[in-house]
Amino acid sequence: MSTKINSMLEESGRLRFACWLILGLSVAAVLAKLFFNSFLWIIFTIFSVPLVLIELYKAFLRKRDRETKKEFKDALLSIVFSLNAGLSIENAFVEALHEMGRLYGKYSNIYIQFSVIVRKLKRNITVEEAFDQYARGTGLDDIIYFSEVFTYAKRSGGNLMAIIRETANLISEKLELEDQILTKISGKKAEQMIMSLMPAAMIAYLRLSSDHFLDCLYGNLLGNLLMMLALLFYAFAFWLGNRIVDIRV
Repeated sequence: MSTKINSMLEESGRLRFACWLILGLSVAAVLAKLFFNSFLWIIFTIFSVPLVLIELYKAFLRKRDRETKKEFKDALLSIVFSLNAGLSIENAFVEALHEMGRLYGKYSNIYIQFSVIVRKLKRNITVEEAFDQYARGTGLDDIIYFSEVFTYAKRSGGNLMAIIRETANLISEKLELEDQILTKISGKKAEQMIMSLMPAAMIAYLRLSSDHFLDCLYGNLLGNLLMMLALLFYAFAFWLGNRIVDIRV
């Protein structure tokens, strides 16, 4: 778990991680109050903190990877345009850097990464080696696969323009397919979230409207055991619901 937390800290940023941690602790505190009528039970409900952190981290990675693929697709199109204009592949990367700066700004991830590639080219590192390091840094299969094909084509004299254009089209099609899937399941995701929050909302409603109705479940061994089982089942149902609507392309 510590390795996972360190990875999350490195990739998501400490401030973002701190906000996630505060949210996770808040969820644990609310569950302790709702299910056991005591904040001291946060010792038991603390298991919800890593669950919240992991779900938020996965959502962050999905958003980041999607943005990376979109920016990379635009960079490839810029490279193709430069190659059509007669520039070398090295100069095409330089022009793509300028274009990404205009499109996404000089603080965007794609601009920073392509700046690194251009600096490596100026140090006489081959374009395929510099790009391969960038591709493996993203961890995205589409970009890594393109890097391998690009390296082979560059060294064997293949048609770089056709390869780059085909890769850009493939990534664009996958992004469009993801958009269609997300649009179709957005309603189901909303329903799943409402259903996941409903049990906790019902307990909160009973606590506010008829507090004595749940008195028999608080402060005694049997009641605590029942609430523990209910909370564990609730957590499992929440996790399973998220897995069902988590569709990847």
